[in-house]
Amino acid sequence: MDVAGLTGFLLGKVGVHAERCVRRFSPRATCRRCLEACPVDAVKLTGEGVKIGECNRCGLCTAVCPTEALQDPERTPAFFLARGREILQTYGQVGFVCFPRGKEARMGSHLIGVTCLGGIPVEVVVALATEGKVVFSRQGQECTSCPLARGGEIWEELLALARQMIACLGLPEDRITFLNEAPPAAPAEYRREGEGRAAMGRREFFAALVRGLGLKGASQVSDRPGMPASRRAILQEVWSTRASAEKKELWPQPGLKLAGPCYLCNICSRLCPQEALVLKGDELLFQPSLCTACGLCIDVCLHGSLAWGEKVSLKEVSSAERKRLATAVTLQCSRCGQEFRASPQTDLCLRCRFSAAQEGLKAN
Repeated sequence: MDVAGLTGFLLGKVGVHAERCVRRFSPRATCRRCLEACPVDAVKLTGEGVKIGECNRCGLCTAVCPTEALQDPERTPAFFLARGREILQTYGQVGFVCFPRGKEARMGSHLIGVTCLGGIPVEVVVALATEGKVVFSRQGQECTSCPLARGGEIWEELLALARQMIACLGLPEDRITFLNEAPPAAPAEYRREGEGRAAMGRREFFAALVRGLGLKGASQVSDRPGMPASRRAILQEVWSTRASAEKKELWPQPGLKLAGPCYLCNICSRLCPQEALVLKGDELLFQPSLCTACGLCIDVCLHGSLAWGEKVSLKEVSSAERKRLATAVTLQCSRCGQEFRASPQTDLCLRCRFSAAQEGLKAN
């Protein structure tokens, strides 16, 4: 548990890792996912990033944030993954149950109770589905009548995305199911030996505490096999363990494409939070396996030259290979006659392009 997590824990709200928020990278950033997800209007967007007010810790903002700038101090992706795996080892299936705030029912040891199903990271759902069955259920009311109604929409999107992902991995559709009531313990054919209570694990709690306090052993704890540090790391683990899956399948993640001239100005690659974009010599390279689709590169491109492309393949997201987005060649400006370097989609140098844009604005 780091400083942000400890602060959130003590204040009873989601912790903020301001250095990860794309709003802090550039004033041109347009990401509003946390703001749109919050059902209690606790999220405020500022020039310094996101601020959290009176928070009920439903987890919706943490699930939709592409850079994990927001995180519950206790119920992290690593927590859900570790807890789910413990249950799977015992029962062969894990159930996620939402409950009305303040009315958590006494649940069986095969269930994980959450304030809202939409707060469960999709990466965790997919990782657990590769190891057993994942069952979702609601407690007592429809999402539309719940105070966290926005969570219902987010959960439906999560469910659809998770099903696309497991299909891409070659897993059967029934690995992820939904029931209108709390699921019973797994059928006998799924149940495994050692049906003791699957605990969250004091080990995981103290590991997080040790890591946050910077005590000896912190690095070993954070690098423990089976405990990925981030949502993206969870997916990378899934991709590596499903190496036999059909690599030509399209993963439900958009790629990037060039939608205009690229002058290789390096703004997008310098600001990319995940270093998915790299400028190497005269080439702009893109690594899909690092991209979280935060959209910052599209927002900051001064020329509007980047746009979302077709879905990337499973092969692309499961490898460290970089694909070429743009290559600079020597061109001659049709306006001033000067030579310049850019991708072939333009006949204007950077200075003349800006001048033409300014003239167009004045004309309007």
